[in-house]
Amino acid sequence: MKLHSPQPEAMRSQCRQDCGEVLLVDDNAADRSLLKAMLEKLDYRIWEAENGKQALEQLSCRPFDMVLSDWMMPEMTGPELCQRIATRFENKPYIILITGRQETNDLIRGIESGADDFLTKPFHYDELRVRVHAGSRVAKLQRKLLEQNLILVRHLHQQHKLVEQNKQELTLAARVLMADLPDSINVYGKSVEVYGQLKPANTLGGDVLNHFMLDDAHLAFYLIDVVGHGVSAALNAFLLSKTLVRHDDQQSLLYQNQQLRSPGEVASALNTQFFDPLSTSQYFTMIYGVLNINTGDGVFCQAGSPSPVICDTDGHCTEPGHGGFPVGLIDNATFEEYAFTLKPGQRLLVFSDGFVELDIDNSRCQQQRLYALLSATASLPLDQAIAYCYNEVENWTEHHTQLDDMSMLAIQMREAGQ
Repeated sequence: MKLHSPQPEAMRSQCRQDCGEVLLVDDNAADRSLLKAMLEKLDYRIWEAENGKQALEQLSCRPFDMVLSDWMMPEMTGPELCQRIATRFENKPYIILITGRQETNDLIRGIESGADDFLTKPFHYDELRVRVHAGSRVAKLQRKLLEQNLILVRHLHQQHKLVEQNKQELTLAARVLMADLPDSINVYGKSVEVYGQLKPANTLGGDVLNHFMLDDAHLAFYLIDVVGHGVSAALNAFLLSKTLVRHDDQQSLLYQNQQLRSPGEVASALNTQFFDPLSTSQYFTMIYGVLNINTGDGVFCQAGSPSPVICDTDGHCTEPGHGGFPVGLIDNATFEEYAFTLKPGQRLLVFSDGFVELDIDNSRCQQQRLYALLSATASLPLDQAIAYCYNEVENWTEHHTQLDDMSMLAIQMREAGQ
């Protein structure tokens, strides 16, 4: 089979495309014509300017890969033209100065003005060909780099738009997650006050808390801390918040056969639902409890969370819990329950480990400091006490970046006459 070679015109067209466009700047028409003939023989596309002013006008109208300029010209010399080009055009073409000067100082001056190479008069055709081809390669590389930069800029612009869109969506999602938390203290049955607040480390956090009546006498409350931060943790927290809800038909996970499940049974049911043998990064810690608002008797399950604190009116604090496994980490795990009683004036404070693990190497000291803070705020209303705790913890960290989500829930039995 006979192969046909490319047509000469096709080869010439490709060569012209590779060579690019050249601007000749020289006040001598004869010299311009000679250079033009030589360069057209090399398949360059040639444009002409009689002086530096015309050259700048043409450079403003179209891009050139290369400029060949005479050194000595009226009104504006070759080095002066190089300086103007360097200051006015971000994507400077490759510049070759043509001169009869051979002094070292002149060459240095030309380079400092912005020239990339020189042709010394009188020059030969082969010398012109070599220097112009070298300049053409540099110009092609610069053009390719510019194209890549433009692609990168477009890509970064698209990424910026996506980031801004994601920020807006995350902000909206954060509002949804926080929508169930009231800004003021809740009162149940005129005997129990409840207030909670959470502060994510990022736009979205993995902490979630809530409180609601299970029936006429029993108040449910929980505080959950999903491992990790960001979108994944927030989605799991949102899923848990929709799992731990009360339904009028008593068919949610909080009930079994239309009877209230104990906190330990609720934790076991969640562990069965969320345990994944293929993953050890989807577990969560939790305090879930039930309080009889008439008697003050309650019970809670502590699953990997810091122990809640019961604070008397005089500021004396005790820990009714002693630990437990996180939920979703161990298959068929059992969860211990802890009974407590809130007397009039006493409050139960539940908080995530973001309050006591500000410095992992000194968490015990920080826990004692937090208990002292809870004791000092025992006489304040619940919302003011919690706000004060957040402010003090921020002072402890010297306003450094918050490393973990922080959440706190307070439940208080009202004293007689309140």
